[in-house]
This record gives sequence, C-alpha cells and structure tokens, in this order.
Amino acid sequence: MDTTKPAVASTSVWGSLIALVGAFAPIILSAVGVKAPADQAATLSTATQLATGVGAAVALYGRLTATKKISGLTSVATAA
Repeated sequence: MDTTKPAVASTSVWGSLIALVGAFAPIILSAVGVKAPADQAATLSTATQLATGVGAAVALYGRLTATKKISGLTSVATAA
C-alpha cells in the first residue's frame, strides 16, 4: 500500500457514509417533525435498517479489498 487516493474515491468511506445515513435517518426525521403514517412506519424502519446494513457491508468490503491508503479528502497530497 504505497500509493494513495482521496477519501471520496474510497469504497470504505462511501459505505460508512451510507451506514451513518441509515442509522441516523429515523432520529433526524423525528427531530424535524416528519411522521410516517402508521401503515408506512414498518416500511420506513426496514428501509433504514437495510441502508445501514448495506452501507456497513460496503464499508467492510472496501476495507478488505483496499490497495491504496487514503490521503486527503478530495485530492492526494503530492511530495515537493
């Protein structure tokens, strides 16, 4: 792992962000006053759990198959 890439090119970073969105979506939606109708509450819960699980799986896959280190958020630092 001698080469680097920006964080936005990392599968692990994107998977982690998807998992975070899935995990915090119910809390954020509730905080801003969004209420799902009773018949859709289970569907919303399942969707957020699915997003969390998929995001975590993508992050794990990205970490296990990584070939480059992460350097910087959007660009790779170059040596002078």
